[in-house]
Amino acid sequence: MEIWRELKVGDQVRLVAIPPEFLREGYGIHKETMRVYKKLLARRSSLRVFQICEWGLPWIRCRFQGKNGQWEWHWLAINHGGLVRVNSRHRSTG
Repeated sequence: MEIWRELKVGDQVRLVAIPPEFLREGYGIHKETMRVYKKLLARRSSLRVFQICEWGLPWIRCRFQGKNGQWEWHWLAINHGGLVRVNSRHRSTG
């Protein structure tokens, strides 16, 4: 089963590769979407699922600071390969 099908709001994931689907011949991916994926891969940080839409797709959001200092926001449905689940680290208080 594909990992994205099991995700719930609040789950954390990390992109570890460009989704293999994007690299298939004839697969159409918008160049801005590919740019965001590459930036997220370089960042190597975890991403939190903030929404599951009516089609059952998990969504993440991220932002990057542009050269002009302005923030650019992006929202991505993560219904592809190339991701792993990240376990949250809870500190024990006892």
